[in-house]
Amino acid sequence: MRCFEKLVKSKFIANVSAELKLARQTMLSTSNSNLIPFLFHSRRERKKLYDDYVYYYYFLEEIQQSVAESTHEKSIIYYVKYEDVLFIYSADKSQVDDAVRYSYNVNGDIPLCRSRHKVANNTIHTALVDTRIRFEPVSPN
Repeated sequence: MRCFEKLVKSKFIANVSAELKLARQTMLSTSNSNLIPFLFHSRRERKKLYDDYVYYYYFLEEIQQSVAESTHEKSIIYYVKYEDVLFIYSADKSQVDDAVRYSYNVNGDIPLCRSRHKVANNTIHTALVDTRIRFEPVSPN
């Protein structure tokens, strides 16, 4: 109860609206605030960006080559890193889910887009992660 009394005596609670207004102005004026809306584009725009990355970096050719060379084991997961882009793919969707979850828990990376492709009668599940945009991961403690 003494914590509440200290907040009242310091007039913090009386100035909450002014403090929130100042915090809002600070967030809008920072130079990094233009990165945040990038993550919240519509699904169509994120899919278009994903398709551009797949085309530019020849990810489909990479998938076709790895499927042709593999022994068709479903438990294999592939990581391809080009510049600031991490491309994860596997025939097993749960493998990709686990990789995305691990990437977030350890590095704070969130996938830009997830998709799937049909290659040689196999469905390949993919995730594209832009490593320039990171969040603070949730602490396991």
